[in-house]
Amino acid sequence: MGFMRKAAGLCLALPLFLAHASCNTTGLRRVYITPDQGGDRDNRQQYYQGDDIFCFAEYASGRKNATIRVFFQPVEVPPKNVLNPKQFPPVLVFEGATDTSENGSVSGQFPVPTIQVRYDTNGKPLPLEESPAETPGKYQCIVELEGETQSAQFVISQGSDVSSTTPGAPPIGGCSKDTLEACPDPSPPDPSIVKCCNASGSCGHGPVGTGFCYNP
Repeated sequence: MGFMRKAAGLCLALPLFLAHASCNTTGLRRVYITPDQGGDRDNRQQYYQGDDIFCFAEYASGRKNATIRVFFQPVEVPPKNVLNPKQFPPVLVFEGATDTSENGSVSGQFPVPTIQVRYDTNGKPLPLEESPAETPGKYQCIVELEGETQSAQFVISQGSDVSSTTPGAPPIGGCSKDTLEACPDPSPPDPSIVKCCNASGSCGHGPVGTGFCYNP
């Protein structure tokens, strides 16, 4: 806070034309991934098929009408070809202008698949899928503002997260030895399958006596 006051004082001490040139700046403050369009929930890097995913950018704008863009890009998605990795270009999901000469924020939603043609192992087309699940893999959001670029990566895992659909279950990232009992039991009951906390701190199920924990 003291630094901000000191910086403001420096701007005020400058002659008017120098203050305008030196302090009227625009830049990105923070770019992160969140399940909430308003950016109210904490930053997350782990998601599941069907989750809402938004890229949220906070900026400091020294002027109105500065162009800001939000992109999403696959980083690593199957089928993975180690010898000839396929590079997919970013997809623009939002383009607009800063609406304030102070601090502001924008968000863009991860592209939701609507209809796709998929192929079997012999290369024959499968029936059309409407609203198919997102492909598991690693993705990133890229935000551009006045020549500055920031990005944030995240992972979409196969399956669904029971923590978000089961009443009383611990939230994503909140599964621990103290909260595991609140996680849903395997259904149908199976003595060889137990509930557990997976690597992302969410409720999961896995074979008894092992360290494997999968999304239900």
